Amino acid sequence: AAHLAAFALGCVVVGVRPEWTESQLSDVLGTRVDAVVVDAATATPELLEIAGSAAVLSLGDCPGADDLLAEPDDGRPITVEARARDVARVNFTSGSSGRPKGCAWSYEALHPAFDPARWPPDLTRLISCFERCLVFGTWSMPVMTTFAGRSLLIGGTVVVTPGARQAL
Repeated sequence: AAHLAAFALGCVVVGVRPEWTESQLSDVLGTRVDAVVVDAATATPELLEIAGSAAVLSLGDCPGADDLLAEPDDGRPITVEARARDVARVNFTSGSSGRPKGCAWSYEALHPAFDPARWPPDLTRLISCFERCLVFGTWSMPVMTTFAGRSLLIGGTVVVTPGARQAL
């Protein structure tokens, strides 16, 4: 939910792999990250320290984080300030070489993935079967976010397994 909401707001989204070492997390979170979204399983003292001056946020009660759901919706419309060529998502490699390397996607490049009018016929047929999308892997993988988002676009339901929730 946080990934998709961040896209809707025009934020840059970076998925953090659960198997990264403290050094790899430092490399990724040292790339001008403004906020880190955690849950109780991922808000370790090490991660909170590595987050540095970045805001630490959560979707629900979590020690060490500001709960984004603590205040009721104010009813105001969301203003998106992102432009087509702004960075939307940075996908990082696994870090098997020691340091994860990032590849940036602009909103313009990401847009076709979430625009059913631009999907090829085979993808349209596939997504029409996504009434329920099971997420069982880490949300740091773009394929999980993309297919969950597509499922929601057609009115489907995203089912998140407990292990996937912990691997934010």
